[in-house]
Amino acid sequence: MKIAVISFSGNVGKTTIARHLLAPRMPGARVVSIESINAGQDKDQDGGRQDHVIRGRQFAELQEYLQVVDDVVVDIGASNVEDLLALMRRYRGSHEDFDFFIIPTVPAGKQQQDTIATLAELSRIGIPADKVRLVFNMVEDGSDIERVFDPVLAFVKVAPVARVSLDCRLGTNEIYGRVNGAGADLSVLAGDPLDYKAIIAAATDSSDPAAGQRCCARARRVFCGTAAQHRCTSTQGETGTREVSLVNHPGSAREVLIAEALGDLALLLERAEALQPAMLESRQALVNAHAQLAEQLTTFETHVAALTEKAKVQAVKHILARTDEAARQSVQAQTRTMTEAAQAIFKEEIRQVLQRRSVLHQHQQRWGQLLGHAVTAAVASLTTWALAAHLWAR
Repeated sequence: MKIAVISFSGNVGKTTIARHLLAPRMPGARVVSIESINAGQDKDQDGGRQDHVIRGRQFAELQEYLQVVDDVVVDIGASNVEDLLALMRRYRGSHEDFDFFIIPTVPAGKQQQDTIATLAELSRIGIPADKVRLVFNMVEDGSDIERVFDPVLAFVKVAPVARVSLDCRLGTNEIYGRVNGAGADLSVLAGDPLDYKAIIAAATDSSDPAAGQRCCARARRVFCGTAAQHRCTSTQGETGTREVSLVNHPGSAREVLIAEALGDLALLLERAEALQPAMLESRQALVNAHAQLAEQLTTFETHVAALTEKAKVQAVKHILARTDEAARQSVQAQTRTMTEAAQAIFKEEIRQVLQRRSVLHQHQQRWGQLLGHAVTAAVASLTTWALAAHLWAR
């Protein structure tokens, strides 16, 4: 069986699933890593399962390799997914070399969007839904998987491009990171028969913390194989010493993990002891800073009070000035309005008086004309009578 573990996103557990979930369940299967960034790490790092590393653009080499093996798990790094899928589109039918495509997804929103993009791209290439499987990784205990992975599940419901099972899930555990960092294999680790709890208890059973730290450091070197044999000596009062043999020859990944844990513990204790003087100095510096801040706060409060009083005076002066200005403008506006109103009333009164006088003058002129006509007529009539009387008398 040939399986590809693929995703556009990193940090979703592709390598963990390929090395520790799939490969141990496929007898004789090899793990091929396609990752340009880590292409220099060609040596076997997982107990003999990783065959070799292929760069993302060496698609021909991958195709040739797939033809000569029966069982293989191909771990496709995020930095090479686009190149690999582009080559699959170019070489039609090349995706048929794989029996299944496994797509891990995690609760983070960005990674779920990348998962949807990966599903869509595989569908465009022509990979049928029966060959595509989703693995829900880093699932917290008790979480509602349908709610957490709603974007991916909604996409698959609308576009059925993969087979989905909610039972195909992996929980969160820090052991995966430790195992990957040490290059160990979970199957070998689970089958290690040594009782490391007893070894650690014996190595750290001491009333002297420094002696325990030294034992942890020695155990780390022994477990990592840098020394063939070490003995840890811890002082117990005045009765003498007790020697505890740790591990003579580290033979499994589990020993490496225990050594890493002991070494980290020793380093943590050393850092804690070195941190105490610095913490005391920091505490004293904080006390001094507090005293200085208290003094500066008093001065600051005095300045603030003075500024407040000054601000009040300036505010009152400003308000008075603005009030005077507003009153002056109001008086000027009222005076101007009253003047305009008086002028308008005066003009109206004068206009009416002038109109009445004009009418009276017109009447006087008319009566004068009539009177002139009457006088003229009377004089003419008298003259006529006088002339007639004179003529009559003659």
